[in-house]
Amino acid sequence: MIGHSEPTTYHRIMAEPGRKETFEEGYREFLLSELRIALEQGDYPSASELVATLAEKSEICQQTARTSDEISLKNFFDILNLTGCRIFLKMKEC
Repeated sequence: MIGHSEPTTYHRIMAEPGRKETFEEGYREFLLSELRIALEQGDYPSASELVATLAEKSEICQQTARTSDEISLKNFFDILNLTGCRIFLKMKEC
């Protein structure tokens, strides 16, 4: 068995200043893109699996994952929030 005394390549790269933030931003964009595609194609397994994929460490995420298998508007907004997105509503002129 090989010991893990040396940091992995991933850990060395993530230790570089600014690199982790850049990686996480790109990864959030990737996950949001995958979520959008899954929702459009209707091939998502469940809200709980999507939420678990997006943010395993978030308390909101874990609570949502435990309580629902369906995508509700609240779950969708929670998922978007975890990816760093913000929703703005614009009133349509009548």
